[in-house]
Amino acid sequence: VSVILQEKKELEELFQFEKKNYSIKEGKTKKIRVFAKWPEFINGRVKLKVFSENEKYFKILNKSVILDYDNKAIKDFRKRIASATVLIKGIKYGKSTKIFIELQDQKISTTVRVIPQKEIGANFRIEIANVDLGSQRSVLVGNLLKINGRHKIIQRYLGPEDKWNKNQNSIHFRLLIAELVADTVARMILEESSQKHREEYESLAVSSLYQKHREYMNRFLEIAHKNQIPDRDLTVG
Repeated sequence: VSVILQEKKELEELFQFEKKNYSIKEGKTKKIRVFAKWPEFINGRVKLKVFSENEKYFKILNKSVILDYDNKAIKDFRKRIASATVLIKGIKYGKSTKIFIELQDQKISTTVRVIPQKEIGANFRIEIANVDLGSQRSVLVGNLLKINGRHKIIQRYLGPEDKWNKNQNSIHFRLLIAELVADTVARMILEESSQKHREEYESLAVSSLYQKHREYMNRFLEIAHKNQIPDRDLTVG
């Protein structure tokens, strides 16, 4: 196996995964590389067992891999190394999960996160609309999130239409937008996931569905808050 590292030219450890974190899209496969210093750590062909704490979100396709001397990598690392390749496949979007390998009393790990096949949020736009959307504070139309400018809660922070341009930059309104965006993204993920895994969702209890929504929403809340309210705008100690 020929190994080329684009950024890292030196191994930090005697035995390690190439990266500490990986992301993989649903339905896609990815190669995860493992390196060891030669001959400081190993000096012969070794069979490795690869395992995970949970294969609910992705599957390890080769749980037995060979770690062996890589004679083509010396020009990239400027020293001799051994390498192996683990192949995984994304099953469904979910929380981050660890992959482990043990060798010579050393246990190494890396974290894998499965992401939706479609990039949620790509070309995502927000628009304040002076339209009657009933009790809904916002609705998603394609990648456009329409904010109901007539809703009482929205008006509390946004004011009348002639004040929208000014008040939409207030920290209070940006905080509200962060909440709406996180909630919308969570619902998008749930809807897409339920279409792909109908049997699982048909038997899902209401409490479990709500828990999933909260899990997804909380994951995006921090991102949305930092996007709408950068640290420089905060006055807390």
